[in-house]
Amino acid sequence: MSGVTVTAVERVIDILEAFQASQRPLSLAEAIDIAKSTCHAIVSTLMARGYLYSLTRPRALYPTRHIYDVARDIIEKDPFVERATPVLERLRDATRETVILGKRQGESVIYLQVIEGVHAIRYTAKPGEFKPLHSSSIGKAILGGLKEQELRGWLADRDLPAITRGHAKIKAYALQSIIANLGMTPHHGHQDRPGSPCARHPGKPARRLLCHARRERQRRLGRRDLPHAEQ
Repeated sequence: MSGVTVTAVERVIDILEAFQASQRPLSLAEAIDIAKSTCHAIVSTLMARGYLYSLTRPRALYPTRHIYDVARDIIEKDPFVERATPVLERLRDATRETVILGKRQGESVIYLQVIEGVHAIRYTAKPGEFKPLHSSSIGKAILGGLKEQELRGWLADRDLPAITRGHAKIKAYALQSIIANLGMTPHHGHQDRPGSPCARHPGKPARRLLCHARRERQRRLGRRDLPHAEQ
């Protein structure tokens, strides 16, 4: 995901993600590799707002439950995800596969909700992950909602990086793949490797559902009667 970033905000996020990765108390130096004075100012602010607390033995820091409470209150009131989640769960129950809700964010797709499948071997992802529009099934489903002329213009104006060595002619591949699926229904979609049907919201080209399945399981799904996104 490209765009303007704010260094101070990035450093706060880096600190929180350092705790997520370590899952243990961290010293100031372990929390983030920046100038001690800058790190101290950020940490002091987080402590003053109740997001971090300090330990004396060992001398370290750890987030308080306040982070969880704030995040939970925000997430529980997301009007779009809250409404879509029951549909995702019905689709997961019907297919037993991982189901993902994504939305276009600039030149990428951001995952908003992930309902994991029940198989031991399954596709896993996290909300907040980004996927490229031109080379992911969910991205191509979103581009498939554009008019063909608009799609050709979008492809012509961009340098699309190849995701695999087999995609050397990425623009031609992307155009052919997307146009081949224009006008698809919720039962028929694009395929990523190893295979993943993708349904779109009719009339809402910026949002898509993605059902990830291994190729052999995808064949068994066939054209089963699955829950529709508009429901």
